[in-house]
Amino acid sequence: MNAMQIWRRMRRRGRAEPAEGQPRSVAAAGTPKDPATAALQSHPDLLASWLPRRRTDLLAACAVAALAFLAFGNSLWNGFAFDDVTMIWENSAIRNLSDLPAVFASGYWPERQDLAYRPLIIFSYALNYAAAGLAPFTYHLVNVLVHAGNSALVYRLIVALFNARGLAFATAAAFALHPIHTEAVANTVGRAELLANAFLLLSWYWYLKWDQPPARAKTCWLVASIAAFGLAIFTKEHAVILLGLLVMTDLLRTSDRGVSLGRTVWDKCRRAYVWYLLPLAGYLVARFFVLGGLLSTLAGWLTNPLIYTDPWTRSLTAIKILGKYLWLLLVPVRLSADYSYNQIPLSRSALEPAVLVSLMAFLLMLGLAGWSWRRRPVISCAIAILVVTILPVSNLLFPIGTIMAERVLYLPSLGFCLLLAVAVTTLTARPRWGLPVAAAFGLLLLGYTARTVVRNWDWRSNAALFAATVRTSPDSAPAHAVLADILLKRGDLPGAGREYERSLQVYPNYGKALTGLGVVFERQGQIDEAIRVYRMVEKGDRHYDRAHLNLGFLALRQGRPSEASTEFREVAGVRFLRATESSELAEGFFRLGSLDEAQATLETARQRLPNIFFIRRNLALVYSHKGRREDALREMEAAASLRPDLPEVQLDLGKMYAQRGFLAAAESALKAALSLRPRDPDALYLLGVVLVQQARPREAEELLLTAIQLRPGDAEAHFTLGNIYVTTGRLPEAQQELEAALRLKPQYPLAHRALGRLLQRQGRSAEAQREFQAADRQEQSLRSAGATGPGR
Repeated sequence: MNAMQIWRRMRRRGRAEPAEGQPRSVAAAGTPKDPATAALQSHPDLLASWLPRRRTDLLAACAVAALAFLAFGNSLWNGFAFDDVTMIWENSAIRNLSDLPAVFASGYWPERQDLAYRPLIIFSYALNYAAAGLAPFTYHLVNVLVHAGNSALVYRLIVALFNARGLAFATAAAFALHPIHTEAVANTVGRAELLANAFLLLSWYWYLKWDQPPARAKTCWLVASIAAFGLAIFTKEHAVILLGLLVMTDLLRTSDRGVSLGRTVWDKCRRAYVWYLLPLAGYLVARFFVLGGLLSTLAGWLTNPLIYTDPWTRSLTAIKILGKYLWLLLVPVRLSADYSYNQIPLSRSALEPAVLVSLMAFLLMLGLAGWSWRRRPVISCAIAILVVTILPVSNLLFPIGTIMAERVLYLPSLGFCLLLAVAVTTLTARPRWGLPVAAAFGLLLLGYTARTVVRNWDWRSNAALFAATVRTSPDSAPAHAVLADILLKRGDLPGAGREYERSLQVYPNYGKALTGLGVVFERQGQIDEAIRVYRMVEKGDRHYDRAHLNLGFLALRQGRPSEASTEFREVAGVRFLRATESSELAEGFFRLGSLDEAQATLETARQRLPNIFFIRRNLALVYSHKGRREDALREMEAAASLRPDLPEVQLDLGKMYAQRGFLAAAESALKAALSLRPRDPDALYLLGVVLVQQARPREAEELLLTAIQLRPGDAEAHFTLGNIYVTTGRLPEAQQELEAALRLKPQYPLAHRALGRLLQRQGRSAEAQREFQAADRQEQSLRSAGATGPGR
């Protein structure tokens, strides 16, 4: 039997297959209950010959999920890139799973004054962290699994909507493999899209289960749907579009032509829709009380210039961007992680070709939806899904936080994939078209898979991502500036300078690029050029504080403290400082000896950003220098609770416990530091000192010997080990260690005095006297200099 004969047999089986839940005679007569199903069955669903009954649904859903996992599986080995660094690597809020009230009582972005409220996403990251710390693999694994689950849900949803399993499988397969999803799946922060849409699809599916007999009488489906909607909206605010999708679904599935559409909507409002307002109201109340408002703070000019333009320009540009979205869904080849200024020039004329083409495409699409309302409702449904889900993120109705982003197409792509599947199943029903169309669809899915796999690899690191981004978005000023930052960290000063200059060619007043270029000039020794560029950053720019911090530290290095003080006080006058800048400003005041200003800066930052560990740690160090030991210990304990994974914080905490005489707590903290960094000579030395104070010389000796091995020039470690040998009666070894300490640090009165006592015990009085005299002279010198004595 050749391929054509097999295909003809499949076509005959596809025609004969009745719809789910209908007797074969009804299907053959072409009079199914639902008009949407009737319209679909008027064209045989050939792929349904492979998926003929309900028992195959689980296998089909699993097959779709497997396709999604295979296509995105190579992203599992990616690291953290783009916003992952801020949201996961640097986010203290995810490191304490037990502090759930803090998760639900704070905004989404750390250190930003926006009004995004997505507590369930932060909670999901906290679960990830509790399970595996900061291992990127586990975060990417969750993303891939959620997308695979979403793909399976798409299959079940289309089956529930249209009773057409072939159509459902083709839709779900295209959705599982489409390259437009790489930003949402391969970028960990894309989980906001994945998880919110997972709950949204579940809510939608369970609503359909409630609305179909005999489940209509079972309120459990409706309750489950409402609960899933609540989870969706607490995951990401865009889930509110579910209400529009439910209305659209009911209008397209209305089968009683004697009842008006308005009557249908009113009936569903009374029995179902109103209950979805309860979780929505709960979300709005929580958002208002946590963030103090309902509307999001607008993004900056670079991220979305449409916010700052007139409505006419914004509308025309948004229409052009809608066309770009459609093109990316149709031809997902040239993908980019950034479309910021000026990758998409503003459109001010309705006659601009890109605007006209986009407008015509959408008008044709809407016309097709109207034409197919009664003829092929599935087409209207596909277009309605696309329109309902894309309009809220298009900047056409209202401005959002970005001018364009591929991640926002995650749910709108469902409408496109459904439209594609309708075309495939329709064409395969035609004589002599079936096999070529099916083969072409298979090749298209292979192409999707190949592009997805390649694009996933771009997200493996910031360096790889932005190297690709400047190729696909060469006119994006932020993309060039971020790549320049990466090159600067690598020490590639010429490369960083070129990228900063390219960024400034796009946007000459870009503060980030100006500040970065100043750093390049400074490291190249071109100090005058660096100062000139720093001063070009305009007041009000979000990088103004960074430029003047750099000027202040430059003045300190050049021995001009008064100028440094002027620059630091200029920064202190900035209304909102990010945590990093607040910390560095406090360091500048500290180095100037202005402890009160350092303290005030950090206390202000702590009040606004209480979960930033380095703010709490640096405040603890300032308190310690001011003699406020209890306050210092409290702040360091807070820092350690926020970042228990940092050995430096545990070491500082151990020091403070030891200073207060809390030896058991000091031992625990220092052991925690060593578990994180086993060969840390500072932690080994301090733990040895604590054990000596607890009369455990043998354990202390091992630690000190290791510390000396790692850092032979540590005079204090030699001194402490010498004292242990004195205590244990090993006098020759004690003398050897004390003499080593004095060779490394001749001005060490404690070591001179200890060596003098040792020599005196050996009957070497003259030598002992010389050591005592040396100790007296050095102590007198230290007292006259105002020092308190040696030590760490």
